[in-house]
Amino acid sequence: MTDRERAMAEMYLSGRPLREVGEAFGLTRQRVQQILSKVGVERRSTGCHGYRIAIPMEKVRELRAAGKTWAEIGEKLGCLPDTVMRRAIKHGVPQQAYRYRAKERKIGDKSDPLNVRIAELAGAGKSVVQIAAAVGVSKYAVSYRMVACGIQPAHEAKCQRRRRNDKDDPCNKEIARLLSAGRRPEEIASAMGLSMATVYQRIMLCDMRPGEEAA
Repeated sequence: MTDRERAMAEMYLSGRPLREVGEAFGLTRQRVQQILSKVGVERRSTGCHGYRIAIPMEKVRELRAAGKTWAEIGEKLGCLPDTVMRRAIKHGVPQQAYRYRAKERKIGDKSDPLNVRIAELAGAGKSVVQIAAAVGVSKYAVSYRMVACGIQPAHEAKCQRRRRNDKDDPCNKEIARLLSAGRRPEEIASAMGLSMATVYQRIMLCDMRPGEEAA
């Protein structure tokens, strides 16, 4: 056994977990376990610092209700977070962390400053991508908040589809005007800076005919 291996064994036998031993020697938890097994050091049984002691579940419930994470509870009780979490779940302690529940409430809260800003930008006609860039979050987070708060449009494509078949849409009115003036769809597309496919689609969706102008 080398001096390094002896130091690792002594540290582990003093009650330190494999993770801390690995951090002290710049090794992974798995590598430490391999070295200790090679030098004949038996693995401790699972539990708080390797000892089979009872974890006070009432205290865990109390700390959990106070918003403490598993890591904070484990540190307070002198146990590994995973050990506390596994035993707590078996005793019916809620697994979902308080921070996620608070996050869900914030996402669906219309008075949340971020949601208010998103609503303002959506009302100004900004797309989801543009809103995401303005508020500094991902486009998926923006879409999720818009749906949770009932902010319209929830998605740019849906809004665009609604506009395409809306006869009162300014773009459709202009297409109808040009069509009634005898312009061909190709000429309308060129004049309005649209693709021919878009012009044809809007004409069909709004059931436009030559000589008929939208009201």
